[in-house]
Amino acid sequence: MENQQYKRAVAPTLAILLVITVAATCQRKADPAATAISNACDEEYYLHKLKHHVSSLLDRTKQTIVEQQSALRKLRLAQAAATEHEHRCLLHGIAAALAEALEVNTRTVEKNEGMIDTALKHISKQQQTVAAAIALSKINTKVTNGAVHTGGSGASNKVTIKLTTDDSLTGACSVTAAESTRTIGGAEPDVANVHTTKLTAASKLHKAAGQTDFSVTAKAGCANAANQEAKAAFDSCTFAAGATAVATATAAAAHSAYSTPINIYSGTGPGGECHADVKSATSNSPQELQLGQALCNVLKLQITTAETPAFDGPTLQGNGAALTAVAACDARFKNLLNPTDSTKNTQLSSYVKEAYGSDTAAFKKKFASLIDEKKVPIVAEGKTTMKPIKEVTSAAEETQALGHLEKQRTEREEEAAKDKSTVATEAEKVSEKGKECKGEADKDKCKEKDGCEFKNGECKAKVTKSAATDGKTNTTASNSFVIHKAPLLFVFLLI
Repeated sequence: MENQQYKRAVAPTLAILLVITVAATCQRKADPAATAISNACDEEYYLHKLKHHVSSLLDRTKQTIVEQQSALRKLRLAQAAATEHEHRCLLHGIAAALAEALEVNTRTVEKNEGMIDTALKHISKQQQTVAAAIALSKINTKVTNGAVHTGGSGASNKVTIKLTTDDSLTGACSVTAAESTRTIGGAEPDVANVHTTKLTAASKLHKAAGQTDFSVTAKAGCANAANQEAKAAFDSCTFAAGATAVATATAAAAHSAYSTPINIYSGTGPGGECHADVKSATSNSPQELQLGQALCNVLKLQITTAETPAFDGPTLQGNGAALTAVAACDARFKNLLNPTDSTKNTQLSSYVKEAYGSDTAAFKKKFASLIDEKKVPIVAEGKTTMKPIKEVTSAAEETQALGHLEKQRTEREEEAAKDKSTVATEAEKVSEKGKECKGEADKDKCKEKDGCEFKNGECKAKVTKSAATDGKTNTTASNSFVIHKAPLLFVFLLI
């Protein structure tokens, strides 16, 4: 369903490469390690693996976003630095294709980050519960050494034995180091496919402390059997000269005593519907059930990462965002209402394929001087320096460079407008003078008139150099790349 929704979200002509990070594999076999958990340390290790897996689900997408943002910065600067409109349009097309992929990835993060954060929150809470269980499982209760006990006095005959606790209980489990790996029940944890597992229940946490037996050995006479009340257990025992021994023995609690099985999915394997036990969990439900629900939701995610499209003609001629951007920018395609319609965009598609180059190597050869190698003005320590676009890595420098480039562009446009106005004025003068000169057949009289000359048998207005040009200059240089493809001829100057 998510793939179908994604396909509807982008035009069918947009060639975006998707890399799918699947939270759980397609071959759904339940993880045997999850059900083999036999102590709190196994559970702690499994939770650690779960947390790492869930927290990394968006890693590839987020890293791609960083790379795409950096690439877009370079393209924005290249567009601003380009002095040819044609170049700006082509750079705009690349930026549009890249921006579309970036937008898809940004939406992916926004859509899934909340669910992932919820799962991580519940995993962290369960880790705290397990940490407490591990600490409790190490508690050892012993008779305090030394003369600190009370034998009773007067008529009370009350004997008080002091007990001491520490974390020295032997047989307790050991926590696995963070960077180490191990098996659980002989199986490597496959946390993406957990189906049923065992989690410490907060309501049973007190049972993790284990059972402590306190014993008093009498001189003789103890004849009562097992299963007696405490007072009755001493009946018939003889303590004429005191007890012969007083001791304690603590046995570690079994994980099953304080854990509860959690069914995550309703079927026989992982995936599909959440089990009824966790599906109905609310914020008031036991923590372990809330975690089960969060895992059911997050482990079914399919994270799609939109990769940066290859910058070459064959790829970009099939990229709807690039085609649309170029068509909107270039007046020659202003009548193309649907640039992505392959039945009507033949000229645009051919142009894009040719303009961007046959492959990435050809693209770099054509555009390197416009993007990575192009230098932009940066002010540092009161001095303006020219810095290659590929070395501009901060938003502050980008903003500064864009400001300077906009100023330069405005100055160029103002100068061009001034030149155009001058040409127009000169042309008007020539036109008016032509009226005065016209009709004078006498050569000498023609020359006497200001601004007139006798040429080719008739009296005409003198034409100045500025008035003789139409303002168009051939700027093609040795480093230009030219596209010869009927019916269009495009010339691009590499700056």
